[in-house]
Amino acid sequence: MKEHRLRRAKGMETASLADLLQSDRLEEVISFAGDWPAESVIPSVESAATAASEGLLSLGERVCAYMGARHGIRAVPDDVLVTSSSGASIALIVRTLLQPGDAVLVDSPTNPESLRVFRQAKLRVVPVSSDSEGMLIADVERLVELHHPKLIYAMPTLAVPDSRIWSEERRMALVDISRRNGILIIEDNSYGELLFSNSPPLPPTLFETARRSGGSGVLCTGTFAALFGQKLPAGWIIGSGSVMARLVETGSTNGHDRAELQAQRKLERVLQHGDLEQHACAIRMSLEARLHHMQALLRQHSLNGVTWNEPQGGLFLWVELPPGLDAEALLRIAAAKRVTFDAGASFYAENPQRNRVRLNVSGQPDGRMAKGIARFAEAVNEFLGRASASHSE
Repeated sequence: MKEHRLRRAKGMETASLADLLQSDRLEEVISFAGDWPAESVIPSVESAATAASEGLLSLGERVCAYMGARHGIRAVPDDVLVTSSSGASIALIVRTLLQPGDAVLVDSPTNPESLRVFRQAKLRVVPVSSDSEGMLIADVERLVELHHPKLIYAMPTLAVPDSRIWSEERRMALVDISRRNGILIIEDNSYGELLFSNSPPLPPTLFETARRSGGSGVLCTGTFAALFGQKLPAGWIIGSGSVMARLVETGSTNGHDRAELQAQRKLERVLQHGDLEQHACAIRMSLEARLHHMQALLRQHSLNGVTWNEPQGGLFLWVELPPGLDAEALLRIAAAKRVTFDAGASFYAENPQRNRVRLNVSGQPDGRMAKGIARFAEAVNEFLGRASASHSE
């Protein structure tokens, strides 16, 4: 009984979260939730998105040129498929190459959007233990023997939710496992555009690591939503060989929906504009400044037993509450104070660490961020006080 009260905190079984957010409409909710940069950190892209088409390069050629310059990915236009979003890319791969009941290994924690795709496809989702350098290779080997997966899903660069960057050793080891066992890898690079300028150089991508060893078992996916938010959520897949041909065939058979065609046209105009790297630099600088500001604000409030990571890029802080506390219960207290965030349980395929919180740093300018973090800190301290009182009873 004490453990239950400690996890939930006394008095939290009352109004629903929706009720709490709908009440007291006079004070606006400050949100630290969400998957993509807020519009406030995205420079104007109207000129890029509406510029007249110029030049002779195809969309595939332009994507290849950008990915080569930015990520060292060497590909040709036939290796590129543009989709309406990152989720659409993952769904297309799953629909084309896997069957219900197939096993997929995923990092723990990982991207909940991809978990939803896998579960909707009725795949067996198997979490892999990990640390700050990536998936634990011994655990990958063990689970490959046990489950015979058809797919490994990995985010080795600025992973969701904690913005980890895998070591080169772990990347090479995972590609080797894939090659030896004939397992496809999806390398999700959705946030790879957001590495801060003063960060160490990235190790080669899984795609490039496999290509250099003569393999073709990696499909690299990503999205321009990291740079444009929902103004341009276009996704992409880079692969090679027969696997890529099957994806193109499936996409053609199903037809291109309106969203996908619009994404392709808009992306082509943006890439033709020629200022994409300058645009990306502006976003990275803004995100880095906001992340450091949020960390400073959290330190000012001296939250007992609360820690957070020090990411080298991305737009998230991954916050850890004292052991035994439930972030979903904290969210209910926070919502009553008009501040929201993403509770950590949704980022786990199994056995979630419920004392985790993800904060998106992009959505609030300095003044509102300070106000929101003050509300968050007030909620945390109230939550800790309730939990302590419950534990002592």
